[in-house]
Amino acid sequence: PTYLILFHPILIVDDYFFWTYLLLFFSEVNITLLFLFVKLFVKRYTSFELMKPIIETTVRNAGKNGVAKSLSGPIDRGDIETIKQHINALKKFKGNKLLLPNYIYQSLMLLNVAEEKYGKLNPEQVKIKSLLIKQLNLFFHPF
Repeated sequence: PTYLILFHPILIVDDYFFWTYLLLFFSEVNITLLFLFVKLFVKRYTSFELMKPIIETTVRNAGKNGVAKSLSGPIDRGDIETIKQHINALKKFKGNKLLLPNYIYQSLMLLNVAEEKYGKLNPEQVKIKSLLIKQLNLFFHPF
């Protein structure tokens, strides 16, 4: 059967449960990231208002340029030293132990975005991918 999902514009899909899952997943992943930001950053340093322009700019750029073309940051640049610093900081963090594997998974997904943006990963991005996979294996198999 074909289902109607009410958005503007109206979306008609054949696999309702798949699409509702994707929409729910998108929403919940964003809520999770915002929750982590508020718990870890806002309480220590600033207000949530700081994030609003970043969120709005990110969504606007993705809508205007496409998601892949809007990628920026250390994954996009192939900046392995920054990635190493992030990993080391998360290893030292005594709070939520799931932050490190979450960072690694998100970074691996961003490498997929970079591959779409450029057609292939550059040598530095390949090194980052190897580092991330190694760190993920160490997290789940520490011995």
